[in-house]
Amino acid sequence: MTLTDKAVELTLFESSRAFDGRLPSIIVNTEDVPRQHRTEAYVDYLNSGFHDMKTPDSCRAASARFESWKLGDALVIDGRSSDIQLSRTARHVARDGLDYWSLRVARAGRFVSLSKDQCYVMQPGDVAIETLCEPYRDHWFSAEWVSIFVRRESDLGRAFTAHERRLGLLSGATAGLLGDYLAALPNRLREARESDAASFADATRGMIRACLAKAAGEDASPEDFNRIARERVLRVIERHLGSARLDPERISQLAQVSRSSLYRMFEDHGGVARYVQKRRLVQVLEDLADPAQDALTIAMIAERHGFHNTSAFNRLFRRINGCTPGEARRAAQLGLRHPAQDRAVLRSARTQQ
Repeated sequence: MTLTDKAVELTLFESSRAFDGRLPSIIVNTEDVPRQHRTEAYVDYLNSGFHDMKTPDSCRAASARFESWKLGDALVIDGRSSDIQLSRTARHVARDGLDYWSLRVARAGRFVSLSKDQCYVMQPGDVAIETLCEPYRDHWFSAEWVSIFVRRESDLGRAFTAHERRLGLLSGATAGLLGDYLAALPNRLREARESDAASFADATRGMIRACLAKAAGEDASPEDFNRIARERVLRVIERHLGSARLDPERISQLAQVSRSSLYRMFEDHGGVARYVQKRRLVQVLEDLADPAQDALTIAMIAERHGFHNTSAFNRLFRRINGCTPGEARRAAQLGLRHPAQDRAVLRSARTQQ
């Protein structure tokens, strides 16, 4: 049973809590498992999802309890855990494609989080913004927390975008206010009735938006916002290159930028459609040169990267690269590097600047 999609599956040792018209929740609890099996149960649960988990040698009976509620376009989780170490690797990110923001307040214990760009320590009362679309490693020291998971493309997800380059701990009075609200939320949800769900969702959405907007406004410059918007657009394009629907309108919707802003971003590249076309051709060339893709036909590779008309793709490929896709593939199979592939490397480097 899932509350959103495969993103945050809570499937082990579940019990559903819904009675007398109360707001339903799902409880995952390994604390009631016999002591000799607790660690195994906890490891099996988390390793079956979007993390790898291990327990320190000093922890002989790892356990946890999670209770979760679906609240509008957010998933609220009240959790506690014994001492464990978690890692979300590049393999996880590539395999599951989860693109969620996470907003977490620590209530007890300590968290140490390490990602490519930073390392920070959370103490009780601290609030942090995190993301599932990048690798990280966490160490939870007998911790208790409340987390809210929000899909990036959701309406509420837009409130997080100004913090894209400043993940980690939030600071300031509004961060404290948000932390107080999140810490108190689970107890209020346990008392709520199903008829209260919409008002709770509205209140939570409003609190998050107001506090995050204030926190971003204290230290973000217009240049920051422009850079963040561009990086968000590039990430949307890379993620959806294979989609036949990836046109400027769709990109502007997914990246939450106006069409006029989108066009300005790609003026130096001949327009956004031209940029998408170039990125697709680069990906096709990389696959044609990859021995692991030899079992795929050229048409299959082209379609995977957004070229769904084979004849049009072949004409475009030859016009841009000066050779046919088959010639580029045969050159790679012979251990040669076709000039088209060298041009693709240079083009890829330029378009990512």
